[in-house]
Amino acid sequence: MCGNGYICEAPDSFDTIATTSSDTSLSDAIASTGVDLADYTDSDLQITTYQNSTIQQSALITDDVYNALHKNFYISDLAQPVVLISLTDYNDLLKKNDLDTISLDDKEVAIAYSRYSETASKVLADTWIGKDGIQLGGESYAIYPKIMDDTIFMNYEASNFALVVPDSFLKTADGSLQTGITPSQDILVFDCIGDSSTLQDSFTEKVGDNVALITANSVRASYAGSTAILSYVGIYLGLIFVLTSAAVLSLQQMSEISDNRQRYLVLKKVGTDPRMINGAIFRQTAIYFLLPLSLAVIHSVVGLKVANEAIATLGGINVAQNVVITAILILLIYGTYFLATYSSCKQMIIREGKSE
Repeated sequence: MCGNGYICEAPDSFDTIATTSSDTSLSDAIASTGVDLADYTDSDLQITTYQNSTIQQSALITDDVYNALHKNFYISDLAQPVVLISLTDYNDLLKKNDLDTISLDDKEVAIAYSRYSETASKVLADTWIGKDGIQLGGESYAIYPKIMDDTIFMNYEASNFALVVPDSFLKTADGSLQTGITPSQDILVFDCIGDSSTLQDSFTEKVGDNVALITANSVRASYAGSTAILSYVGIYLGLIFVLTSAAVLSLQQMSEISDNRQRYLVLKKVGTDPRMINGAIFRQTAIYFLLPLSLAVIHSVVGLKVANEAIATLGGINVAQNVVITAILILLIYGTYFLATYSSCKQMIIREGKSE
């Protein structure tokens, strides 16, 4: 997270992101620490975001958008100004990510939102794409025919929304700011050269107290810590429930086989093939074990779909590997109980037959 900043590039796009508020020069803040960026990167990009107090989020987040998103997404104060980024700076971000740039007419703006939230992007597209336009500062602007999610905006104080606007919207021909436009934040993004991990830690140590900073190392560390805690709790509870249910099913099956052992002995005495008896025991045990497992799988599919939508709002986290590992572990435990139960039930019939 970028401290009190509004926007930063996604941690999977750049190694390091530094931000400062509008009243602090990012270059001065870094220079005051004695750090030379050339020691850390050979290609950095610095951009500035802006705002206009009269252009509020309510202009972009209509009642329909708010009603569709507020239950599952953080929606900040709608009276807060929308974050504005110039077309030039946005295209520089696209180029730094090796993506195609876009072009806007003088009376056209683009809506930017995190690509990790497909639901929110769809709601925005349904609301704005192909519509008449949006009112900004008393004038109507056409909407670019795509929600821009090619670069990732983590816009924590503005609900992850931003508007990409023509350069002339922000500055006059001589470079001065248009009336009502004020700088919001300076943002520096770059990839470290050489030993990236070591340089990230070094840069954090030297400038971390002067600017809001996020690095790939910090993101990985935070993700690893939260993942470890959640995984431990989830796996622990899951294993307890699996062991308990498998033990109950096992005891139930062995009890039922014990109650019906005389019937199986009668079948043996009349010459029934032992393989048919074993097959009957196997099918009976399999049905009792597979029915609750099938119900659990259905619940898991629905639960994982909801969980993935929730995870998508936090960032691009791939849970597929963890799901596969957990599923294999559960199936191994469950399968072991099933085979042990089948073997025990079969041995009960064999021993009873010998005692006869």
